[in-house]
Amino acid sequence: TSSPWNQANINQVILSQDGGKNFELIRNGLPSYRPKKNTMWGEGYPRALAVDPSNPNNVYLGIDGDDGGGLFISRDRGKTWQRSKGQPGSLQIYNALAIDPTNSKRIVWGACGKNGGVYISSNGGESFDYVFKGMLWVFDLAISADGTIYVAGDSGGAKLFVSKDQGHSWKMAGDFGQGRALSSVAVDPANPQRVAVATTSWTNAAPNKIFVSQDGGMQFTDVTEGLPDGAGASNMTFDPKSNSLYITRYAGSVYRLKF
Repeated sequence: TSSPWNQANINQVILSQDGGKNFELIRNGLPSYRPKKNTMWGEGYPRALAVDPSNPNNVYLGIDGDDGGGLFISRDRGKTWQRSKGQPGSLQIYNALAIDPTNSKRIVWGACGKNGGVYISSNGGESFDYVFKGMLWVFDLAISADGTIYVAGDSGGAKLFVSKDQGHSWKMAGDFGQGRALSSVAVDPANPQRVAVATTSWTNAAPNKIFVSQDGGMQFTDVTEGLPDGAGASNMTFDPKSNSLYITRYAGSVYRLKF
């Protein structure tokens, strides 16, 4: 995704079809203006991105803002986009968008602010149900290979919630303290029990931490040692081939933790 803050009214994604050697800007089907209503920071941007694990032709994009944002769908691997006819009850989204690997029709959307929480579509985005209201600031979510949903955000502090039954019931899986939020969560696609979360203060203030669980979120270990002080991880992903966790930092760089 791409958010050119210094250019007004541009919404775009950046697509490479040759493994990153060349890129093209894609704007076809995306709004020609920046949404202003019910956005994270005054304007809506393309941020949340998810690829259908069973069919990579299907790519899903979240743009925040009631006046033109929402869920956008590409059926040609990101070349063209169309706004979904069905939309969740809140369009104020950060990074919380994922496709269930056990059922590609199940789309999970995490929202922030008023009417924040978790919305789930079981029909590919045609309609959504409001399934979790226990945390109104959901910044990220991830779904494991067995369908377990992990939701990260802020509810009086940095919290992680989990559902093991497609969103019907929820429980708190981690409390990482007040004064911070969980900005990112990732699950190892080869090991559903390995979960990583990151805290942030939305500034460069330290300390912010990276935690990893090896038992599905029952216990977490602080793995921050070796990272410079900073605002935490903006995004994280596991690489099963190298048995590693990659993170990107806010106003920082890319780091790898090898297990």
